Formats: sequence, structure tokens, C-alpha cells
Amino acid sequence: MDEKILLDRKLVLLNDGKYCLMLQVADPHQKDYLNGRSYQHKYWRAFADKDNQMFFTMGELQHRIFRYIADNIREDGTTDLCHTRNRPFALPNDLRRFFTDGLTSYATFEDFTNANNHFVVAYKEQNGDTVRFVVDTEEEMREKLDTFRAEHGESVYVGFQERNLNPLHLHGKFEHTFEQLDRWYAIVAVADKGSEDERKIYYRRSSSKRLLFTDDVTEAKAFETREDAERCMSGFPELRDTTEMTVEEQTTPVQIKRREFIKNIAEME
Repeated sequence: MDEKILLDRKLVLLNDGKYCLMLQVADPHQKDYLNGRSYQHKYWRAFADKDNQMFFTMGELQHRIFRYIADNIREDGTTDLCHTRNRPFALPNDLRRFFTDGLTSYATFEDFTNANNHFVVAYKEQNGDTVRFVVDTEEEMREKLDTFRAEHGESVYVGFQERNLNPLHLHGKFEHTFEQLDRWYAIVAVADKGSEDERKIYYRRSSSKRLLFTDDVTEAKAFETREDAERCMSGFPELRDTTEMTVEEQTTPVQIKRREFIKNIAEME
């Protein structure tokens, strides 16, 4: 894994009810030169899964985040994901909190653009240069995304043009608040079975033909369906010690909030 600094995140609600999680990322090996001074290079880019999907339901987004965290934690429990260049995330709670706190409130595409922020659809050319197209509407963003994917494949992404976003200034009380219960599946075994210390452990990942488990259910590998979990179990290596493993349904409560957008502070008298 390459060292990656995660600075901020914003949740965007799209017209079809799906969400796009935008991450502000810093590259420790590059600099931006502005007004004669050098600054840490940072940019906004949509969180994507291995298939380069960027728009998710809330349940899908949670599962992808669980997988992303698991994939970026080494067997010894360390990670290359950092708050700053010299401060890695404290695992697992700090990293998980960075993402989950970013899912508690959202703004629409129009909320961001009304505050003079600009969405871009971008891709990398063969010479390494990045080509960015500013899009004014969600419909234009989807059209450009489909067109560029057909031509440039997985290098296409959605981001913001700005290094730092203009504030949305969402005033007033939380007008839109709702709760939902997302369901997913985990592979569960029992450690120290029959002893006073008997406890559930949850499958996290496989490494070097070994199965790695965790006591914390939030670190477990999340499967969208029972069939996906059972299919994964069928590929496990044979274990010396017979360990009974089962698939259990898990639930995660989610609360989404949104403030009412008034107008950009620059427009206020």
C-alpha cells in the first residue's frame, strides 16, 4: 500500500437517493505552489470500490467502507493511512470513526455548487497527466462519467476542482433526520469453547493461508448476503483444529441528518 493521508470527507446525496462519499486526500510526495509558496498537495476524490463504483445506497457504502478498512490493515495491525504525514490512524477505532462520522450528515449536489464549489469528472492519460472536466449538473456528471469510462476505464473518477471547499453554511436546525437499520453478514466462530473465557470471534481476512479473526464485530469482514459469506467459507483452507464456523446476520444502526440550506454567506447582506 502507498502512504495516503486522509484529511476530510463530505457526503453527497444524489437525485436517485444514492450517496457519493468525497474524500480529501493529501499526497506526501507532491507539493502545490500557490502565490510563490509551496503547500502540501491535496485533492478531493470520490470513494470507490474495487469495481470503481462511486455511487451507493447507505448500506452498500457502509459495507464498502468496512472492506476498505480491512484491506488497508496489515496482519500486524498497522496501516499506511494517516491523519498527517507523521501520524498514522490509531486502529481500529480512529480510522473507523473518520469514516462513520462522515456519514452522519449530507448535502446535495446543488448545495455544493450553490456555494461555488465545482464537481469534476477526471481521468489520467497514458503520459500520467490528469484531465479534468468541470460539470454543472448531476446529469452532466453522469453523462461524462459514462463516456470517459468507455474510453479510459478505471482511471476515471469524480472529484472537486477546489483544494479546499467553500463552506456550505447550512443554517438552522436539522430538518431531515431519519434512522435505518442496515443488515449484513459475518462469519463467526467460538474461541476457547467450553471455558469460562468462551467468546465469539469474527472473521476479518485471510493471510498466508491463515484465517485472521477479531473480537470486535465492527472489524469483521462484511458480506452483503448470506450466500456471499458461505461462498467465502467454502474456500477456506483446512484447519488443524476443527473450528466450527457459522454465518450470522448482523445489524448496524445508521442515523442520517441534514441541515436546511439557506444561501451562500457571500450573498448575505
